Order: sequence, then structure tokens, then C-alpha cells
Amino acid sequence: MPVNSAKVLLLRGVVGLTFQGAWNSLGVELKKRTQVSLNQPPDQANVHTGNDDSISVLHELAKSLGGQVRKKVVHLYGGTTLTRQLRALYRGHKIELLANEALILADVEASYGRFELLQINPISTRFQLKPARTTNTSSAKHVILTFDGNLSGPQSELYESGVLGWFLDVVDPHEGEEINVSQRLVRVYLQRPNLNRVMATIHAVIDLMPHDERAPAEFATFPDVLRPLVPLLAKWAIDDDDERSRKLKRCAQSTRQKLVDAVVPLLPAIDDFLNSFGANPPEEACALGSLAQAALEAQSLLSNAAEAGETT
Repeated sequence: MPVNSAKVLLLRGVVGLTFQGAWNSLGVELKKRTQVSLNQPPDQANVHTGNDDSISVLHELAKSLGGQVRKKVVHLYGGTTLTRQLRALYRGHKIELLANEALILADVEASYGRFELLQINPISTRFQLKPARTTNTSSAKHVILTFDGNLSGPQSELYESGVLGWFLDVVDPHEGEEINVSQRLVRVYLQRPNLNRVMATIHAVIDLMPHDERAPAEFATFPDVLRPLVPLLAKWAIDDDDERSRKLKRCAQSTRQKLVDAVVPLLPAIDDFLNSFGANPPEEACALGSLAQAALEAQSLLSNAAEAGETT
């Protein structure tokens, strides 16, 4: 297949080899798995309806991810303008979705190593690339290109593990749907996707792309006293007031009590940490603020239940 007629995968070099061992172990582990083992129903992948209003889909995603859709104007290279934003913390990963009526741009955090750039199906042709490898998926043949036509050691590990092929099988990018992988995130452009396809893409980044979950870099600034709260962020750091309230009201009294017991004693430490950033705290610090708000609301619900004589 000629290079200019294939979907193009660009691997622009990797800085450092610290994650090579993790990729080796991941490759061995993933060869024992199938796509059905992803954290999603198997029929959610590879769904293209072509008729979905992407802004409406974004509002549906807010219910699943726990966030709030806001107006935000973003001008992309090439002239496309996006008008809505959804940000959330999902399964310990920061998610940002930008949309207009026909497109959703999904940014999913993945701390898996140091890529300068990984790209598939590029919209622009700014780089002079040479073919290095090809990979076949269920629906297409993808040509892997680098600047010198060779794969580095870490690039070879990623290729040989099968991760790239599995990831592309799930996302199934069409023409005009670009994928970029940089040092800290995977960005996917999806044309009129439905909710299931966006969620399948998010899960594919989290479950397939290699990253070290044991020491997420985004929480490195947390003081030691607040580190025990990190596992709670994925579930309870919800910045949308309505969604947070609904989730708290649906859960059991014992769940609310555990949240209160873990977070409320640390509220002064959370306040000190947030105040240390002044008027512009980073997103991971804001997530702690959302967690604190959830704990206070849970405490209020417990008090109301006690006054009403509830024991469940």
C-alpha cells in the first residue's frame, strides 16, 4: 500500500528508557488478554453513527464522567473552532473534552513515559517522514513512520507488545480523525461520535496504553498527609454540584460515613494546601477541593438522616 494512501502512524522518538521494563511486562500481560477484557462492554468499541450532535453527546458524557459542560472557544490549527468544554477526573485520569456540533476532541491523561509525539492519521502534512513498520488492525493497515525510518528501543517495545494494534482496533480512526500521543496525554479527534465510542476511546487509553499507575506524577506535589486521599479522587472529585449530590444521595450511609471519616479530619490540611497556590491552584489541587466538598455534603446527609432516625 502506498504511504500516502494509508493511515499514517508517526512515532517521533522517545526520551529516556526508564519505562522500557514496564512496557515489557505490559506486553506479556496484554498478550494474555483480549479486547473484551477492557473496562467496557465489548459492543462499545468501533461504533460510528455519523449522525450524533457532538455537543449533545458531550452533555451525556458529563453524566457518565462527573463534570459540567461549559462554553469555551478554542481555535484549532486549520480553522476548526470548538465551543464547548468538559473536564473531569475519571479513574484517576484527567479528562478534557472539547466539542462543536460535528467534532469531539478527547484529551486523556496517561503518564506512561516520555514521547515527543506519536501521531496517526495526521490532518496536516508538515513532516518529512520515512516508513519504519506497518501494523494491521481489523479494519485497516497502518504505516508506522519515523523521521529516520527506524524505531528506537522503546518504540520497538511498544510496537512488538501489540499495544498499538489493540488501541487502534478500539478507536478505529477514520479519515480526518487524528490521534496524537505526547508526553502526558493521548489526544483523539472523533467526528460525530456517540457516547459509547468516546467512552471506549477513554477506556482504551487507560487500559491499553502503558503507564505507571503506582506513582502518578500529577500528585507529586501533594504533602504526605494528603496522599491517602488520592484513591478517593477518581470517585468523589466531582466538580458538578448536581452530579455530586445525585451520587451522594444514591450511595449507602456506610459509604458516606467512610468518605467523611477519611476526608473531614484533613480539611484544614486541604485548605492550607489550596491556599498555598493563591488564586490559581492547579487542577489536581482543585480536585482535592471537590473531594472536600463531597465529604461536607456527605456529612450533612448523615446529620439529616440521624435527625430523621435513619440507620441504613
